[in-house]
Amino acid sequence: MTEIENFLTEYCNEKTPYNTKIAYKNRHKRLINMFNINDFKQIEDAEIIDGLKEHILSGNTQKALLNLIIMIREKLYLYEVKDLRNYRDTIQNLITTQKKINNEEEIALPSFEELHTHLEQLFNRKQFKDYIVMYLLLNYYTRNQDLDLLFVEKKGEMTDPDANYIWYNQKKKTAFYYRNNYKTVTTYGKQEHEITDEKFIKAIKTLFGEKLMKSDNISYYVARASGGLGEGRIVKCVLDYYRKLGDLQAIQKISHLRGTSLDTLVSEYDISLKREIGTQTDL
Repeated sequence: MTEIENFLTEYCNEKTPYNTKIAYKNRHKRLINMFNINDFKQIEDAEIIDGLKEHILSGNTQKALLNLIIMIREKLYLYEVKDLRNYRDTIQNLITTQKKINNEEEIALPSFEELHTHLEQLFNRKQFKDYIVMYLLLNYYTRNQDLDLLFVEKKGEMTDPDANYIWYNQKKKTAFYYRNNYKTVTTYGKQEHEITDEKFIKAIKTLFGEKLMKSDNISYYVARASGGLGEGRIVKCVLDYYRKLGDLQAIQKISHLRGTSLDTLVSEYDISLKREIGTQTDL
């Protein structure tokens, strides 16, 4: 087996989300090509650090790639990775700086009302998949992973307990959105949402047996549906709307539905609520 296959066998199990495994494979392939090596057994820590500094500008990307390298060297080869861990700690300073710059250079975001107008336009144009993506982003504040889902007409078709589904209950004439696979499911648990919106129901009736989007290109479909915004900027728009209203209850609801702490919402989306919400343990 290859290095990444050995790693997935050792580190992952049947509960590891499919998207996580794909992400590991893609990151490993990128790293192998970048360093021009066959595996991470023979390369030195200093070479790894220098290579990441030279080739990867984004602090978040460096951190994600470095996390995989650390796990491979620790778990497969039992190497001491103190230098790599120390460098990972310093990357956080880079991430903070880049986040500040990005906030200062943030594009002019649409208003809350404009987002809902866009949602209605998608429905009127019968772009039902894009409409459903926007609906879930605006009402359940999902990340991309949450949108990797299958539409089913019968409850018995939900055969994978770790997959996401939207099921139409013929008897109740309502839809149920099951979120069994999302980033913080181990902390917040699986979520079930009942949706009675008539337009949403009409949209899903055209899609039974289909996936909402291809699992390997979710970010593209989310960007297309949201007019290029992406899920992060939509959450920022919604949070800013409720912040200006002073509606802390709505923000707490976003925290619960998204599956992230209030403290994380503050730090990640630059929402000035620290005095109001206090602090919570971050994820």
